[in-house]
Amino acid sequence: MSSFHLNGHAAVFLLTGSALAGSDAWVIESGDVSVQSQTTVATAGTLVGDWDAELNPGGTQTIPGLFGGSGNNPIALSLDQVNAGGGSFAVTGDFGLNVDTELQLISVESMAIEMAAGSSIPFDSSVVMLYETFRSVSPDSLYIGGFEVPVPLASGQLDAWSFSQVGIANGALVETGVVDEWAFALPATLAIAASGVVGESPVALPPVLLPVLLTGTYIDSDDGGSIVIQFDDSVDETEVFDPPTSLPDVPLPLPTILPPGSAANVVLSMMSDSIAFQLGASVQISAAPDVLDVPGDATGDGMVGVDDLLALISQWGPCSGCSADFNGDDMVGVDDLLTILESWGL
Repeated sequence: MSSFHLNGHAAVFLLTGSALAGSDAWVIESGDVSVQSQTTVATAGTLVGDWDAELNPGGTQTIPGLFGGSGNNPIALSLDQVNAGGGSFAVTGDFGLNVDTELQLISVESMAIEMAAGSSIPFDSSVVMLYETFRSVSPDSLYIGGFEVPVPLASGQLDAWSFSQVGIANGALVETGVVDEWAFALPATLAIAASGVVGESPVALPPVLLPVLLTGTYIDSDDGGSIVIQFDDSVDETEVFDPPTSLPDVPLPLPTILPPGSAANVVLSMMSDSIAFQLGASVQISAAPDVLDVPGDATGDGMVGVDDLLALISQWGPCSGCSADFNGDDMVGVDDLLTILESWGL
């Protein structure tokens, strides 16, 4: 399978420089992705009966047109293999984030967005045939051409899909007018990969770099803040093979049309001349700081200090489900105080 790299676009959107010092780990708490994808391998060639005067005198002959003609003649044919699918799925993932509201700067790096376990989207494989009208002899049949004939091949699903950030996205924060809320727009590049099974065969979409604009809002708060990021973009690229790629001849028992019930034995001779890839993606994620579970951290800010001691004092005594009940005995007491003292300063 050929790869698409969109080098022209990537050169524009890959940012130089480095992220703000000390990026923090953030984790995706919720997210939704909608995608539509199609890969089309275009081929052109001929089909011709397997008749041979000496080796196969009883074989099929093919004759162009409705009337007249004789012998065994090649029939012009195009045959495009189409793999297509799409849908919505939940995602998981994480990224590095650094925000400086005083300097009004933000950077995002190492973003990894993956299809959540147990999710999938349908993906189907088919061929689209287009040929001129012809007749077959032995068996006798008429094939009306001039219009595309879709032929389903197999159905399946994509059960792995990922967006991985290439480089670092740096940009500015802009006040929205809401207290402690900031907006941003960051040019970035994401590498997309997807795979699954169609019929009994594994499939993978051609790898592609997608230039996107990460937009969203950041909310600053005492508990570490929150962020919403979204992007919506598409790719429509075609790679032409020059020269076209020859494919092996394929014997094909072609079902008769008029009348039905038999099979004309023909040979397909094809050349693959291009591959086209279309992708549309719409993504929105919500994330929060990936706070470590620190023993003695009653406030959930990832540190143990005075605020945790004050929380313990305010909850002292019988207390079910309290944040300062570290040993889970529905009582905030000496044991919980010792936990704070042992972890002080972490």
